[in-house]
Amino acid sequence: MDSKLKDLVARTNIDELVQPPPAGIDLNQPVQSTVATVIEPARSTTDPLQIHFATADIVGKLQEPHAGGGLRSFALVFLGGPALLFGALSIATAWSNPAVGVVRAVAVTLFGLAMIGFWPWLLLRGRRRARRGD
Repeated sequence: MDSKLKDLVARTNIDELVQPPPAGIDLNQPVQSTVATVIEPARSTTDPLQIHFATADIVGKLQEPHAGGGLRSFALVFLGGPALLFGALSIATAWSNPAVGVVRAVAVTLFGLAMIGFWPWLLLRGRRRARRGD
């Protein structure tokens, strides 16, 4: 054996390290379980099915009574603006194409009007309730 290894073996009490545990210790005891916590599911921006979580958060914040006018204006411009443009373009496309039938044009018009009016209705409906005192 190497001299360093002999010194290490001489300083180490190997019999203490290798012996079995005393018979009085019961190592098979139940572990106390912790209280289960509610885990919120992970939100991923790459999953197209989870995009509604962000929309629900935005709508929830906008419905709070202490949401300021700046937040509502921001929502009207950046959320309502694209919806308004999409609705207006769909209405214009439906009525400018002669190949589209009248029934389809009316259906697209109703859809476009719903797109145009959704965000303003969602943001401004709280004012009507506040005036009535509900």
